[in-house]
Amino acid sequence: MPSKKTLCREFLTLSVSTWERLRIARRVGFPIAEDTITDLNLLTLFAKQGPSLFTIKFSRRQEAVTGADWEWWMRGSARLGFGFRVQAKCLHPKTTTYRYLHDKDPKTGIFQCEQLISDALRTPGLAPVYCLYSNWDLRRHCRGRNWTGERRRRPFGCAMVSAFVIRRLRRGNVKDLASIWPMMSPLHHLVCPPGPKRPTVHDLPQRGHQGWQRLQTLPLLFPPHETAQNTDGEETQPVQQATGSEIAPARAPRWVEALEAGREPEWPDDRVGGLVVISESSNQPD
Repeated sequence: MPSKKTLCREFLTLSVSTWERLRIARRVGFPIAEDTITDLNLLTLFAKQGPSLFTIKFSRRQEAVTGADWEWWMRGSARLGFGFRVQAKCLHPKTTTYRYLHDKDPKTGIFQCEQLISDALRTPGLAPVYCLYSNWDLRRHCRGRNWTGERRRRPFGCAMVSAFVIRRLRRGNVKDLASIWPMMSPLHHLVCPPGPKRPTVHDLPQRGHQGWQRLQTLPLLFPPHETAQNTDGEETQPVQQATGSEIAPARAPRWVEALEAGREPEWPDDRVGGLVVISESSNQPD
């Protein structure tokens, strides 16, 4: 099972490699789809899974479901778990917007963020998030928030945003990088505190829960510009307090327990592309 430093490093490596792939794609004008990036990242994890570092299971529907959600579950020494229902979106290199952030499900006509939230809240301990694949020109975009230089921006290659924040942004059709970036958190911050801080808790599901709580506070720490504009040029109101604070670690669902036991899981719905289960013992060294 991975140590805390190993898990942080693996997540950080994914973000940096995604940033670099998108940087090259932006430079040569070669677009990369969300599904492609997700597949490459999962391949990286799969190759490193070794002694139960990551357990990955693709659903039988995964190949037919474009842009399918993924569930990432964090497991510790107890029976509790904490999970993230994840949907990926990619930054468009020319418009620096997440163009399809507020799309509707073509089958149901429901906004994707509403479906994501609804699907997550049906399972205790599961938080809805977006993973935003990103790279941008450091000379032109997002120079504030005390993050200077490419070395500190590369962790935003895979950046997480609460789906409750996206729901609020949708009301103003806000999907530009400048407005969303202050509310983004690098992937590895889901399991590691920002900066030099050491984790205040050692159980992985609890650390995942703390990462979720940090995502919820970002709209308050870094509110968007008071007169931020949406993609139609209309002024929007600042994002207020997000919801989702009631989500907490709980017993892992039956499909996670089945996967850990080596059985074929019963998938919760046909929008799940697969599961990633990350196991860590509470007595692992730092």
